[in-house]
Amino acid sequence: MEVALEVQRELESRFHEADQLRKQQVERAEYEANLARRRFMQVDPDNRLVADTLEAEWNEKLRALQEAKDFYEKHRRIDAAKLQNEQQKEIFKIARDFPNCGTTRRHLHERKSE
Repeated sequence: MEVALEVQRELESRFHEADQLRKQQVERAEYEANLARRRFMQVDPDNRLVADTLEAEWNEKLRALQEAKDFYEKHRRIDAAKLQNEQQKEIFKIARDFPNCGTTRRHLHERKSE
C-alpha cells in the first residue's frame, strides 16, 4: 500500500512538472504576442511598409500563442487521463490483493494460536 502511494505521488509530481513547463511556454508566447502588439501600435501609420511588417509579426505571434495554448490544454487532458488510469490500476491491484492480506493475517493468527 505504501509503495502504491509513493508511486502515485511520483506520477503526480512528474505530471505537475510537465504541466508547469508547458504553462511557461504559454506565458512566453503571451509575452511575445503582447510585445509584437505594442510594437505595431507604436508604429507611424504613414510608414506602411514597417506597419505591414509589424502587423505580420504580431499575427505570427498570435498564431504561436494559440498553438501553445492548444498544446497545453491537449496535454493537460492527456496527462489527467493517464493519471486517472494509473490510479484505477493501483486501486484494482489493491482491491485484488486485499483478500490475500486478510487470509495471510488469519493464517498467521491461526499459527500463533497453535
